[in-house]
Amino acid sequence: LSFAGHVTVAVAIEKNGDIASELDVVAIGLPLETAAGDDFEDLAFDAALGALESIPVRKRRDPDTVREALRRAVRAAVRNEWGKKPITTVIVNMVS
Repeated sequence: LSFAGHVTVAVAIEKNGDIASELDVVAIGLPLETAAGDDFEDLAFDAALGALESIPVRKRRDPDTVREALRRAVRAAVRNEWGKKPITTVIVNMVS
């Protein structure tokens, strides 16, 4: 964790693929701010939200698809800004 940090993203998805809650993002072991002065958690949130909204509703019904898309988006966003790939955990809760 001390080298590349850890980012956790949690989201709830309804069985029909609709987004049931706002994303929750927690970053540990990353700098507090990017070089531009933006918050790293906000950067990760924006990347995860963009990835989630880009997945078609029908494909959002598969938690593995959602989990992998969000994980890749967050890792790429942090890597592009910081140069390191954090351990990234995505929790997808399917709700009815």
